[in-house]
Amino acid sequence: AEDVMLNDTLLKAGTYMVKFDSKTNEVMFLRNGKVVAKTKAAVQVNESKAPYDSTAFVTTDKGKMISSLTFSGDRRTLLLNEAGTTPAGE
Repeated sequence: AEDVMLNDTLLKAGTYMVKFDSKTNEVMFLRNGKVVAKTKAAVQVNESKAPYDSTAFVTTDKGKMISSLTFSGDRRTLLLNEAGTTPAGE
């Protein structure tokens, strides 16, 4: 495991719970039950349900950055955009 960026927020290597609010299109990353980062996402609907969870990354000048999330059994891919990320508590 390695540290990754969620836009301007550093996510240290470890296990996170990810929640998606479909009303606000907001993705929240939780660690030990506490929101540590959140961002807006665009939703891409795929033709079929994903067979497994997957995370896509891009390499930027800030380091390895999460660009999308797909969850097993779901037709949606969450495209994470740079505009809307805020560290928790701000």
